[in-house]
Amino acid sequence: SAATTTTTSNMESIAHFKVGKQLMQTLASVSQMPSISVKRGSIVVVTVKSSDIRNEKQQLTRNNSNNSALFLNYLGLITNLFVCISFEDATTGKQEDLLQELETLKDTLYRMGLDTYTVPPHRIVAASSSVGRIAFVRQIRPEFFIDYDVDIKEQLQRFGFHVILYGVEKNPSNQDDVITSYRTLGDFLPSCSDESIRAPPQDTT
Repeated sequence: SAATTTTTSNMESIAHFKVGKQLMQTLASVSQMPSISVKRGSIVVVTVKSSDIRNEKQQLTRNNSNNSALFLNYLGLITNLFVCISFEDATTGKQEDLLQELETLKDTLYRMGLDTYTVPPHRIVAASSSVGRIAFVRQIRPEFFIDYDVDIKEQLQRFGFHVILYGVEKNPSNQDDVITSYRTLGDFLPSCSDESIRAPPQDTT
């Protein structure tokens, strides 16, 4: 019935929001910034490697714990999220080729489960270099920035930005290395025994 459908939808929304809050708490713990766990609606920028999207394209599963789209969905539920696709591995520097590839990868993210309601197309941008990502972050001035490059973190921190790293390799011979157990964006997601909670929220409008 209509009432049952509405109740189920409300319960799913509550569950998805709960996961989103847990995700923010995890990010706060990693970044040692407790304030970000309570600032709903903050501007956030996340870098996703173009190569990661291409690799995940082979799976296209909504319940994959390494699914970047799932992570972006939950983060987008409670923040104003911008996604920056990194093309540092691009084989061509032609702008028209990069723009075409950007549209292809946008479509891939949406087919992987990213919702246009949580992250609309105009909030997905491309950068072909670390300089471009730094410039974008300095322009947007997010509450925090998630990236995989240690050098970018060091440069942005000098300007007062909060940067959370993922996918950083540990060098046993260097005690000053940044160490993270979050190899992929999906690793930030809390563990959920209920697969329906791990499925990305869908726009029902």
